[in-house]
This record gives sequence, C-alpha cells and structure tokens, in this order.
Amino acid sequence: MDYEVKSVVRQYLYLLILPKVVAGLVKSILSDFLEIALGSSYELETQLIIIDELLLISKKAEIAELVNDINKIQKMINNLITKLKANG
Repeated sequence: MDYEVKSVVRQYLYLLILPKVVAGLVKSILSDFLEIALGSSYELETQLIIIDELLLISKKAEIAELVNDINKIQKMINNLITKLKANG
C-alpha cells in the first residue's frame, strides 16, 4: 500500500469507525448504569415499605409520598433503558 491509501484508510478509521465504537460503548455503559440504578431504587422502595409496616400511623403519609416519588423515578429509568435498547 502506498502512503496515500494508508492515509485515507486511517482517516476513515478515525473519523467514521472509532466514533461509532465509542458511541456503542457509551450506550452499553449507560444502560448498565441505569440497570444498577433501577435495582437500587427497588431496594430503597422495599426498605421503605418494610419501615412503613413497622411504624405507627404518624409517618405513613410521608413514606407513601416517598414510595410514589421512587415509582416515578423508576418509570423514568425504565423509559431511558427502553429507548437505549431500541436505538442500539
């Protein structure tokens, strides 16, 4: 291969292929991170439900509000995961 052909191949590699590889890795890492975050949110929800069962009535409304907020966050995370997988 002469120098010009090598140069064109390298440019193609650097400008077209590598960014696609990096984008794929970022999506994969983000998807993994979101899956872990979702699992952690379910753990927190479970702990709040257990606390709710153990407490007297005085804090139940606050705990219900927190669980509701967690459920909204879980839906958002699930939507992000779904969109990442659909576009990947």
